[in-house]
Amino acid sequence: MSAAPKSFAIVIDDDPPYLSLLEMILGELLTCPIRTYGNPELALAEIPSLKVGIIISDFYMPQMDGVQFLKQLKPIKPDVPCILITGHKELLDRMDLSDLDLLKAILAKPFKIDQLAKCISQHWPEAVAPGRFQKARVKDA
Repeated sequence: MSAAPKSFAIVIDDDPPYLSLLEMILGELLTCPIRTYGNPELALAEIPSLKVGIIISDFYMPQMDGVQFLKQLKPIKPDVPCILITGHKELLDRMDLSDLDLLKAILAKPFKIDQLAKCISQHWPEAVAPGRFQKARVKDA
């Protein structure tokens, strides 16, 4: 009998070097496969067919911002926890995010990778490699 397919960690960022760096670092921290997208529209097209455990998305992207992405994602995957990363937190602070219950945390760039790992651990603990950040907690968004 074959094992059930693992859930993916989805990472979306329009900056290719930053996306590659996140993929490399998360690959060392997580036990799940990681799928990356440089375009949120492509991610929205493929996510319905994927088993998804968590989504990490940049906020400021040219095609659509992370909040618009999450609003379009909500009817597709309403229970998947999402983390926004941003270098423009002041823009997010002015937005009403109360209807985005899938948004679990906002991390301002630059952040330490352990902050991201702690967020993932809090919202999808089984994805974190044993011995890494299991007891860590961060404040929700």
